[in-house]
Amino acid sequence: MSVKPPLRPPDSTDKVVKELLRQLPHADPDLKGDPQPTRPRTPGPPRPSSPQIMKPPPPGWKRSWGWVALALVLGIGLTQWPYPRGCGLPLYGYLSVVALLPALATRAVVVSWVDRRAVAHGLALLALFGGAVFAAEAVLPRVGYAKQAASWSCDIVEPKPVIPTRPATPSDSVPAVPAVTEY
Repeated sequence: MSVKPPLRPPDSTDKVVKELLRQLPHADPDLKGDPQPTRPRTPGPPRPSSPQIMKPPPPGWKRSWGWVALALVLGIGLTQWPYPRGCGLPLYGYLSVVALLPALATRAVVVSWVDRRAVAHGLALLALFGGAVFAAEAVLPRVGYAKQAASWSCDIVEPKPVIPTRPATPSDSVPAVPAVTEY
């Protein structure tokens, strides 16, 4: 036994809502349900029977590979640094370029992650690790961590003048002959 809820009295807003619903495009005039399509469906373009094996890369591939290539070229270039970098101003120039490598590699890591490029992301992480190695190689000997100590500044050491301790005599040039004793 089912009991139906009592019908509520018609409201003035019900008429307004039904009238607005009838004005919608493709609306059912009797408001009984979804209208049936009036025209038959036209066939669209043929669908491929098998999935595509090679998809074209999304538009961001140039951006991510560009950052990775820039970081890798800088990392490889640092291995071939042609200038002295032992101390002083050349050292600071080298360290500024070394600091640029992790910055570029971090940007490449982020961009390749966003663009979902696994190989580019791995190479960017490799460049980031390389930047850390270059920085450690230059900084650790100068802060006292490594066995061989290095200096941040180039101290110019002037040769000391040779000052004789006593005046030279003519006997200094002739070697002394030791006395021979017989037994």
